[in-house]
Order: sequence, then structure tokens, then C-alpha cells
Amino acid sequence: MRIYNYPVVCWRFNDDAIFGKIIGFDQEFVAENIRALKQSVKDWLAREFGDGWGYSPDIENAKLRCSTYKVYPSYESEKGVFPILEPTKVKVAAVYGENPEQGYALCYLPFLGRSFYFYDEKQLKTLIEHFVREQLEGKKPATIHQLTMETEPWLESVKVRIHNKPEQEQSVFSEDVLNYIKTYSEQLPQQRSLRRKLNVFPETAWERSTLIDSISDKLVNSDGHILVVGDAGTGKTVILMDAIRKSSRISKSGKKLDAPTFWHTQSQRLVANAKYLGEWQAQCENLIDALESVNGVLWISDLVELIRVGGEGIEDSVAAFIYPSIVKRRIRLIGELNPNETMALQQAYPAFIAQFKLVEIPELAEVALGRIANKLCQYASENMKLTINKAATILSQRLLGRFQQYEKFPGKLVRFLTDCVRYSEQQKIDRIDEDAIYKSFARQSGLPEVMIRDDMTLNNKMVVDYFNKHILHQTVAIQTLAETVIVFKTGLNDPGKPISTLLFTGPTGVGKTAAAKTLASYFFGAGQKQDPLFRLDMSEFQHPMQIGRLIGTDSGQPGKLVEHVRERPFSVILLDEIEKANPAIFDVLLGVFDEGILLDRFGRLTDFRNCIIIMTSNIGTRNSNSIGFVDASLKHDISEIKNYFRPEFINRIDKIVSFNALDQDAVEDIARLELKNLGKREGIKKHHLRLTFTDALVKQIAVEGFHPKYGARPLQRAIEQHVVTAISTWIINNKGTRKKDLELDYINNKINIKIKK
Repeated sequence: MRIYNYPVVCWRFNDDAIFGKIIGFDQEFVAENIRALKQSVKDWLAREFGDGWGYSPDIENAKLRCSTYKVYPSYESEKGVFPILEPTKVKVAAVYGENPEQGYALCYLPFLGRSFYFYDEKQLKTLIEHFVREQLEGKKPATIHQLTMETEPWLESVKVRIHNKPEQEQSVFSEDVLNYIKTYSEQLPQQRSLRRKLNVFPETAWERSTLIDSISDKLVNSDGHILVVGDAGTGKTVILMDAIRKSSRISKSGKKLDAPTFWHTQSQRLVANAKYLGEWQAQCENLIDALESVNGVLWISDLVELIRVGGEGIEDSVAAFIYPSIVKRRIRLIGELNPNETMALQQAYPAFIAQFKLVEIPELAEVALGRIANKLCQYASENMKLTINKAATILSQRLLGRFQQYEKFPGKLVRFLTDCVRYSEQQKIDRIDEDAIYKSFARQSGLPEVMIRDDMTLNNKMVVDYFNKHILHQTVAIQTLAETVIVFKTGLNDPGKPISTLLFTGPTGVGKTAAAKTLASYFFGAGQKQDPLFRLDMSEFQHPMQIGRLIGTDSGQPGKLVEHVRERPFSVILLDEIEKANPAIFDVLLGVFDEGILLDRFGRLTDFRNCIIIMTSNIGTRNSNSIGFVDASLKHDISEIKNYFRPEFINRIDKIVSFNALDQDAVEDIARLELKNLGKREGIKKHHLRLTFTDALVKQIAVEGFHPKYGARPLQRAIEQHVVTAISTWIINNKGTRKKDLELDYINNKINIKIKK
């Protein structure tokens, strides 16, 4: 015997009758008084569950709240739709409570025919308003009137006793079976407490109710496989989660003995821990049997990976192994892919993807995105006591729209504002305005605020002055770098390509790498904990077989370059000694230079449009032993470059920058700059020492650190071997000496250190 308490929302009609509606069911009742109404409900439930199958209500300890909202109706005629400027007030009833067994909270809007999940009671006002506006905004006044209540409702509880069926007739899932499935997947829906820990904002697919209803209907009322297709950020994952929650609720409130259970996993997990030949196949077969016994629906978030894991080719993959079970409906799958992945899977395994019903997820319209932004602001205000200005959300959309093209709205907006909220909580800030958005975006991307703020000026002289402090005796190169900065600042760079693609030419040791480091620090060094420069020695990629180490292998393992850009899309990429790479790599780079994106065979996209790509080469200068070049030598150098690379490769480079060879004065200036940087080292700062260097020492280090063939590259080694060693020895011999000015001189063929008075 089982006893269930079903909540019933009741309301009067003209004092002649009482109406009632069971929460979780579509059935409505009418009676002369409340006692007769409750008896009618009890009789109906007893008949409905007369075969012994009763389902507990979705919520316990149900509560009722009534709120009034303003909506704007509209009239529709042959000439079009005409909105009414005056709002209409509507009172809406909401019944809500928790489901302790499943760990979620649920709210019903019985007069609107809608329901939704929520994390805690603080979310209700925002969520109810969202569904009210979605349901009633823009509707005819008559429609709004029909969907709203006229009298104040109240809640009643109806107790029903239902006899159990004999034990052999009940369907009870074996704990062993459930535990086996949990070895390879997680059961859905997730517990509310877990979802709350993972997310700042409600994990709700706002403005997507039609898609949620469509997917939920397919999950409950058909036995087919579902593939959700949409660009990154369109909300595929959240839509599927909401659809699964709704499907699970519908299944539990009905009488279907074959109600589906829902599970979530990743492709690699299906073959995890398999060490021996045939072991993963046995795991998959056992998992299919277990899922079949519980009518399981398996959501594989990285569906395209199924053709990669398991074996060396598609014919040996997990996808090929489970394909017969998919066709026979022994296992039901849900997947999510972006359009490129879908196309790649169609080309690689057309029979596999043909088994799925495709549901396309379009990007949200700008108006809908604005409503979501308003809901996020309202939620933060009501639940976190944090004010997010509307101007701040508009600015966020503008920055994200320009700089994060690789992801769509609303996903990137929610993620960005989540980061802003978490940072504000850490810093105990109660307001997020436009300044906070600029700072947050600079912190995430590394772009300095001056590059993204319209109210901060930047001109060519300011940039040139900055580079002159860090790059010496390279006027042409400095001007090119400054032009790159100014074009980006004004927003005139081509958004469909990398920010800039440059080729640095010149002898070894003249500052090509140093220039790249300086540009990286200027462009992406704001708040970055990692070096914004990513350097690849292209001499490591001289064989065609090594191309996989750069961009990725046929098996789907990403290469060094792809892995870096996916992790840090804002960076400077330095391809050192590009001429040493295999020509096959040049062909790969053509697409990157031209379109700013790279697609692998599985349709996974790597976006280079927020990168600066710098290549270096010393073609035409290797045999020169001269300290300086005349103009004719530079022309010869560029002609050698153009003869070495194919025209289509050269044509995709924005600019070829020639670096001058260094003369003695240049080397001394560089030596003086490097010596000055010693003051930033921890040992010097700890002892509060201030260093000065005589001209004699600078000249000697310049001599020691310059080589006609290698330029100033040995300079650092000379400083470490001579100057750093001398300072270290002095500190050891003068323990306890602090806050002194030290002068380093070169006398009688050795470095002399003395305390300046």
C-alpha cells in the first residue's frame, strides 16, 4: 500500500462552483463545494491508478504564490500587428516545491500550462516573469484574459491510497544494472545542489521553449535518435538539459511502464580502462544490454569522437561497433554537434548519422538576446545583491561580438558575465558598470584597455615611443609594429583574418624574436599570467610526417599549434625560421593566413582571428659576415625570400619586415638595455641594490656578446657569465649589505664592483 498526497490548485467561479486542477496533470474538476471536489479528484486518481501503478507527485510540501506582472498585448489585422502602448496587468499563480528523491525543485504555472526547474526560491520571481512574458507578450487582449485567473486561488491536498501490484509484476531496476551504467555515465537530471555549485546563473534555456518542447516530445513519444546541431554558444547543451528534465518529469507523471531513463557520457569514457584486445567491445556490449533493460537514452556530448576512439580507423571505432544496436534501437542516442562536425561526420560515416533526427539550433535574435541580458541583470540584483548596468551588458555584447567571433550568443555572454560576477564577489564589489566590463575583458583577453576603449586615445607617436624603449636601431620594424597596433585600435583590421601576418627577415641576432616578444607583451600582456608569445621552432617540422605534431593527427589528437590557440585564442604566434619547415606546412598555413580558421577532419574549428602570426627567416643573409648592410643587400634579401616561397604564400603575408644588421653602437645600446634589466631580478630587489654600469663595462660586454655571424644573440650569455657571476660573488662576500648603490666597472681586464658614496 502506498499513500500519495497530490496538490490541487482551486479557485471559485461566480460563487456557484469550485474548480480544481491537479498539479502535474492536465485534468480539471468542478464541484459545488471543496469536499465534493476533493472526492472527485480522489476517485479520478483511484481509477487512473487502478491497475496498481501509482506515481508520486513531482513536488512535496507544495507552496502557492501569486504575483502581478505587466505585459503588452497587440492587435492583429490584415495590415499587420499593432502593439498596444499601455500595459495590461495580469495576476499569475505559481505552485512550487521540491522533489527530494530527484534533488530538484519544480514550479508549475497551472493557468499558463507551463512548468520549469529552478535552483532555489530566490530565482522564482525572475523565472516566472520570463515565462509569463514569453507566453503572453504580444498576444491579443482576449487571449491574455483567457489565460489569466479572475479570482484568488488556493491550494488543497488530496490523499490517495494505492495498492501495490504483486512483486513479480512490478518493474524494478536492478541496483547492479544501475551501478554498472553509472560506471560509464551519469544519470540525468542532475541533482539541484550539484547544478547550483557549477553555475552562477540559472541553467535555463531562456527564449528556447519551443525547441525544448519539440525535443522533449521526441524523447518521450518516439524511439528515434536525436542530433542537436548548432554553433558553439547557441545553447545546445542547456536546451538538451531542459528537454531531458521535462521529459523525465512527463514520464514520471504518466503511467508508461517503459518510461525512458536518461544518461550522459563522453566517447572516451566508453573505452576507458580497456587494456586488452576485445575488452572495450565487451564493455560496450554490456552497457548496451544494461541500457536496454532500463530503457536508457544515452547522451554523448562529443558524438563526433565516436568515429575516432576504439581503433585506428572508422571501421574499428566505437561508432562502427554500436551501429547495429543503433539501427535495431537496442540503444537510443542523443548527440550535439556544430555544423562543421555534422558535415565531417556525414562525409566520414554517412550511414551512422542517417540514423538521427536532426534538430537545428539557430542563433538568437538580437531582441531575444536583449531580454536574456535583462534577466541576467535582474537575477544578479535579486539573488546576489549585485547591480549590473544595462549599459554594461550592451558593452559586453559589443566586445564579444567583435573579439570572440568563434562563439555565438547567448553562450559567450553568459560565460563572460559569469566570470565578471565571480571576480566581483572575490573583490567584494557590488556593482558591475562599463569600467568593470572593460577591466574584465582586458583581464580575460590580455588586450590593454587602451586597445578596446573608444574614450582612450592612442596615436602613432605614442606607440613608436613605446617600442623604441624596447627595440633598438630597427626603425622600419618599429614603424610596422606601430601600424599594426593603430589599425587594430581603429577597428580597421580584416575581421576574417588574423590580426596581422608578418614575416621578419634579417641576419641572426638582430632582434627579430625580441620584437615579437615586445609586440606580444604590448598586445596581450594585460593581466596575463602566461607568456602571450607562443614560439615554435620550425626546424622541428622538416618532414611531412611531422605536420601532425603541428596541427594534429588523423586520429584527432591536436598538435602543438592547435592546442595552444584553442586554449589561448589571444596571443602572438612566432614561427621561427619558417623556411626550414616542410613545404606541406606552407599549404596548411595558407588557409590560416587567408581565413583565420583551421578545420580538422572531424570538423573541429581552431580560430586564429585574434592572433598575430609572425614568421622569421634569415634567407639571403646566412653567408654575410658584415656587421652592416647597405640598401642593396636588403633588396637582395627580400628577393631571395620571394624566390624561395611560392607567390600564393607571399601574397597572404601582410608585410615583409627587414631588420637591419647591427653595428657596434647598436650592440652597445642593446648591452646597456640588457644590463639595466638586471635590476628587476629577485636577488637584486631583495637586497635593495641599485646598479649602474660604466661605459667601459658596457663596451666590454658588447665586445664579448657580439659575433659577426650570430649578431647580439650571445649577449645574454656574456652578461650571465661575467656580470651576473661577479654580482653574485660580491653579494656572498658582503653579507648583510643592503640598500646600496653599486657601480660596475671594467678595469685591468676584470669587472670591479664598488659602493658609490
